[in-house]
Amino acid sequence: MNMSKPLYVAAYYRPNENDLQSITEFGRSLELTRPLKGTKWIFGDFNIPKLSWDCDDVITSQ
Repeated sequence: MNMSKPLYVAAYYRPNENDLQSITEFGRSLELTRPLKGTKWIFGDFNIPKLSWDCDDVITSQ
């Protein structure tokens, strides 16, 4: 297995859809992983209840 690449696994929990600080910090954490070689898997609860899977868009409240 000398030629195998590392696998990085991360978990994320966003407490609620209005928690902007948490999602900002998550973005910063992702930037820190940019130089890492290998596969990255991210799992979690992103609490994006208004995400439309049909149109890849988020409905924002007005």
